[in-house]
Amino acid sequence: MSIGRSELAGLIGKIISALPEEREEGAENVCDWSQSFDLLEARIVVRILSVVAHSEKNATVREAQLNAVAEIFSPRSMSRDDVAPVLEIPLPNLDPSEISYIQGIGDSLGGIEGSPS
Repeated sequence: MSIGRSELAGLIGKIISALPEEREEGAENVCDWSQSFDLLEARIVVRILSVVAHSEKNATVREAQLNAVAEIFSPRSMSRDDVAPVLEIPLPNLDPSEISYIQGIGDSLGGIEGSPS
């Protein structure tokens, strides 16, 4: 399956938007379309979401981003490098639900590397 390159471009625009509402909507769209991505699309989206989640200041948006990464990340077709920014987020800065997404991603890779500070 595939969402198509033009849909992918529009989704990326939402994910990186300056508006928190659009970033959250983009992350929610990822979850909605999780079964429709081809391998390239999924990997691109995971990498972009990982980078933006690492620097996200809005906790609600960050949780949506982490949920989306956890939803489409597959260690069978992706690597630790694809989610490295997520694994580098300092855990004490996060809500328990956000931590559970990161732990789930880390567990799927065989262990979490989240920063203890």
